[in-house]
Amino acid sequence: MKSLTAREIFRLHPAVKRFLWGVKFWTSGYYINTVVQYANEEVINKYVQGQGKG
Repeated sequence: MKSLTAREIFRLHPAVKRFLWGVKFWTSGYYINTVVQYANEEVINKYVQGQGKG
């Protein structure tokens, strides 16, 4: 899913590559959680905002 998304973004918006370090669009790793039981929109937003930091 990550690679398909990145390829499509690069295809539609080639200038995005200029703003990235190297050619990676996504950070390494994955996140799994049962949203209904353990998370909510705020938790997911915090996770997404923290990607690539430290």
